Amino acid sequence: MPIVSALFLSAVLSPGHHPAFVMVASAVAASRSASPRVVLTLAKGTRGAITAKVENVSDQPVALEARTYLTLARVTAEGAQEPMYWAEVNLPRLPQPSLPLRLAGKQRMEVPLDLRSVLWSPDRSGMTAGHTLARGVLPGEYELQLQVINERGAWWRSGGLTVKVSTGGGLTF
Repeated sequence: MPIVSALFLSAVLSPGHHPAFVMVASAVAASRSASPRVVLTLAKGTRGAITAKVENVSDQPVALEARTYLTLARVTAEGAQEPMYWAEVNLPRLPQPSLPLRLAGKQRMEVPLDLRSVLWSPDRSGMTAGHTLARGVLPGEYELQLQVINERGAWWRSGGLTVKVSTGGGLTF
C-alpha cells in the first residue's frame, strides 16, 4: 500500500532574520517494487524557488538509475487527478538512466529547479514534442509533483504543491 503524506506549512526561523514561511510537500507514495527507501520532497522557498529533495532514509547506500519528472495534475474537489503534463528533468544531481544518483545511507540531496526551463508534454513517452510552460500548459491551477520512475516500473512520488499557471507561463504558488 502506498505511503500517504500531507502538505506541511513550516515556519523557518533564522537568527537575526524575520520568520519566513516555506511550503513543503513530502513523499506521498512509492510502488511496491520501489525497494530503496527513498523519500522525495518538493519545497517552495520564500523567493518563489522550488527545491527538489531526494533522501535515502535507509542505512544502506543506494544507486537510483531512473528518469526524473515534474508533473502537473488538475486539482478538483476530489483532489488531484492523473498528470496532464510531464517534464523530464535532466540534472546531474537527480536520478537519470545513464547517470545513477548515488546516495550514502541517510544522505539527502537538494536541487533547485526552474519550472520555466523544462519542456512540458502531455505524456512521458517522448513521442510528443515538449514546449515551454507558456506554450505547452493551459492556464489554471495544478498540483506539482516530483516523480522518479525506473525502467523496471518502480516509482517514487513527492506530495503535491499547488501552483497557478497564468497566460504567458507566469507561475504563482
